[in-house]
Amino acid sequence: MKMQAFMDACKAQRRAAGKFLFVAGKANISESTYTLVKKQFSRTCRGKRDTMGKDKVDMYFAEEANTGA
Repeated sequence: MKMQAFMDACKAQRRAAGKFLFVAGKANISESTYTLVKKQFSRTCRGKRDTMGKDKVDMYFAEEANTGA
């Protein structure tokens, strides 16, 4: 139950800041992760985003798995 309360609080804070928390069907990955999986997944660049503990980093949505990879 504590985890649910934590997640609800996180959602409320992000909504208040105009940010989203989750996007169904997409994984948010950094550029360094993208370089490791780029042959396996299609992706959409989200541009530079603030990340925890770092400055702005290029972020991507990993979407559908590429067939034949």
